[in-house]
Amino acid sequence: MMLLEIVKSPLPPFNKGGEISPFAKGGLRGIFFLLLFTCPLAAQVRSPSFSDRVFTPGPQIAGSQDTWSLLTNPAGLAFVDGSELVGGYTHHWANPTALHQATASAAFGLYEGLSLGLGINLTLPDHATSTEQGFLNGQFGLAYRFGRAVSLGAWTIKQRRYINDGSDPFLFGLGLQYYPAKWISLGATSKQVYGDFGSPTEFQAGVSIRPMGDEFTIFGETRFWPSADKWSGGYQVDQLAGLRLDLEGYSLLGHVVFQKNPLFMFGIDINLDHIGLGALGGNDYAGGRFKLTSDAGTSIAPPTKQWARVNLNPNATPETETSSWMDPFFKKPVSPLFFLNALDRLAQDPTVDGLLVRLDNLDFGFGRAEELRSSFLALKNKGKQVIVYLNNPNPTDYYIATGATKIYLNPSGELSLDRFRKTLVYLKKGLDELGVEADVISAGAYKSAPRPLIANAPNAQELEVANAILDEQYAHFIEAIAQKSQKSSEQVKAQINLGMLTAPEALASGLVDALSAPDEVPELKNRTANYFGAEKKINTWGDPNQIAIIPISGTIIAGKSTPSFWFPRSQTGADDVIDSLEKASNNPRVKGIVLRIDSPGGDAFGSDQIYRAMLKARAKKPVIASMADVAASGGYYAAAGAHQIWAEPSTLTGSIGVFSLRFSAQKLLTKLGISSFELKRGALPGPTLFRPLSPAERDRGQELINWNYARFKQAVAQGQDLALEDVSRLAEGRVWTGEQAHANKLVQNLGGFPQALAQVKSMAGVAPTEHIQLSLYQASNGYSFGLNPFASLQDLVEHQGRSLALMPYIL
Repeated sequence: MMLLEIVKSPLPPFNKGGEISPFAKGGLRGIFFLLLFTCPLAAQVRSPSFSDRVFTPGPQIAGSQDTWSLLTNPAGLAFVDGSELVGGYTHHWANPTALHQATASAAFGLYEGLSLGLGINLTLPDHATSTEQGFLNGQFGLAYRFGRAVSLGAWTIKQRRYINDGSDPFLFGLGLQYYPAKWISLGATSKQVYGDFGSPTEFQAGVSIRPMGDEFTIFGETRFWPSADKWSGGYQVDQLAGLRLDLEGYSLLGHVVFQKNPLFMFGIDINLDHIGLGALGGNDYAGGRFKLTSDAGTSIAPPTKQWARVNLNPNATPETETSSWMDPFFKKPVSPLFFLNALDRLAQDPTVDGLLVRLDNLDFGFGRAEELRSSFLALKNKGKQVIVYLNNPNPTDYYIATGATKIYLNPSGELSLDRFRKTLVYLKKGLDELGVEADVISAGAYKSAPRPLIANAPNAQELEVANAILDEQYAHFIEAIAQKSQKSSEQVKAQINLGMLTAPEALASGLVDALSAPDEVPELKNRTANYFGAEKKINTWGDPNQIAIIPISGTIIAGKSTPSFWFPRSQTGADDVIDSLEKASNNPRVKGIVLRIDSPGGDAFGSDQIYRAMLKARAKKPVIASMADVAASGGYYAAAGAHQIWAEPSTLTGSIGVFSLRFSAQKLLTKLGISSFELKRGALPGPTLFRPLSPAERDRGQELINWNYARFKQAVAQGQDLALEDVSRLAEGRVWTGEQAHANKLVQNLGGFPQALAQVKSMAGVAPTEHIQLSLYQASNGYSFGLNPFASLQDLVEHQGRSLALMPYIL
């Protein structure tokens, strides 16, 4: 199993992403809510004793993580992420205290580890034999967890006797659970009766141990409570011991309270995914209980077959369905990697027969398209049906859809098979007209990123690379359509030459399998559900081991990212990546690292610093680079520090070269009547906007660019264990596809994020059955998978004068 979680980095010491405790952020917020909700209620019940736990054989002060925690330790409520309802009834037949007891409690996960519990307990005397009076308890609990290792809770209980003698009190309590390892848990509660401020406090403490895995738990607890008010009569000690055995869908549980006459309590629960039913019994009582939960658990019944249903937005992120007006404010943002991870898990899920997915104008390159299509093919190889619905598909939509079992097209839609082109734009003549001159110094015959500013037409190297990339993408597109439609390459080319096909034409040509309105797809009649990789309720204690995912998107800049809310661009600060690499490599829970790159490069110094940090990280644990649409120039520089590099066949990579760019507006300023007079010290003060580079400055600049270029090639040779002469031959600033780079040993493997993830788990020695947490280490300013990863002209202008490892921004 695997859980995807977003972790912001740098972070403030206990943390589910692995670095700093949310005490500084979410932790303080959680404690604030605890105080806000519970303190006003604590004003003035009889504290529930061990012998009152007739409904909860099995749950423990130290190890309970569900709604029954409201009766044992409120800290356990923090592990309820969805919603739960529990209840039960028992009959005590011993004279003279024969009673009927009933309870009902509900718990709700509010936001990222903050949970709320409400409950009511009713005691009625058996009027035939009982001398007891009845009473009613109302309970309120609130809890917050820090990762899955520590949780804090608070509760209040108000007791109301049927015969009100004016002494109905409030009980206020605090609870703690701590999971230092997967096999042990510690817990404690403190309770105080208010109303009579001389009342002493009661303490309970417990330890739970799992000596043979998650299925078998033994526990012991101690209760210290006063013999009289203000502890004047000393204190009494109750002791409890118990066990719990969790089998596939069954739970056997029980405990004994050591008193003068020991009290035995036992039970058995039977679980059916979201429903649990149980029988209870003891020395002098019997009854039953139930549990309803939104989080599916293990079940005795065969898995219920269903279809997964999902709509993808243009960035291939699942569209989340809101269940309340609060969802947009409290639901976590979703990464496209989440969907890829969910598809990989879906392939192994025996409860899922197929996937029904709707694509609408996906907006990214061929690298990510191949990654998603490969995931669909992997589902088919596992015997799953994959149904894709298209409205007005663009070529990216249709290319991905060819990996499906069946393709439906809207009867009013059109199938676009055109747009296989690259437009090379050149600005020199326009800049000349303005009186602006671009000064470029570069290393590498193919380093063409700045050429649009200094030329009016492409050179031979630019045409060679652009045509090679276009030819390869076109060939992959034709091959995918031919495989799906069982047509020859020539027949597919004839269809592509039509450009745009109407829905009837697409059906007649065999490019789609059927036409259907969105709400009339036959597979919708199957049992369908939104599937975001929702996992069964985790039974493992403590924080799980992690695989850290560290993203680089858009232009690499030196220092930290500085987001703009007015003109958002995709940028990654080198310092943010370095901080994440350091935190992940030093976190003992992190077993491996995947550097996810969708970047054309950028600042050469920043890229080099990421590379150095990668070498340090891989000395401690496995590090894999996973390339998306583009990981070239500085993006490839960073990847070169990994143990292995994975790329899709159409990923754009390589571009090993360096350049610098400066602008001179001397001619423009002269036209405007603006003159300047330069005072300088030193032979090479550098150019300004008022003049171009001098010959001496250009020569010195070339030496610096050549030095950076040599460092780049040496880094690739060292990081990827290649001969320097081979790297020099493959460098020269040339852009390669992933397939070409693989043939030239610049990348080790062809495949997407799921394959890279499987590789790093294997290298880390993670067992296939181990619950592993997938943590996205992310810069604190936020990271967008949705913005265009390619550099812009604005990036070039902003970084003029610096050494840049950047691939062509127009290709």
